Amino acid sequence: HTERLEKEANEFAAELLAPHDMLFSLSKSKLTSKLIISSARENNVTAGIIVGQLERHKIIDHGKFSFLKHRYRWGDDPTVPMLSK
Repeated sequence: HTERLEKEANEFAAELLAPHDMLFSLSKSKLTSKLIISSARENNVTAGIIVGQLERHKIIDHGKFSFLKHRYRWGDDPTVPMLSK
């Protein structure tokens, strides 16, 4: 039961962050960092989210656009992440 709910939650979040129609459209395009950034802006998410979903759906090889991903860490205030260096 918990696994099913977790899967549904993950699918909902993935669709919310990177809708399938956007990923499909990107999969039919010549992907560039500019196109990924533009799509991210249109969807109000970071480019790293788009890259992660493209990797997850095997549209791009893992690591291809990793420079668009940023890692965050949480300090004393759990509501404000800090960019990791």
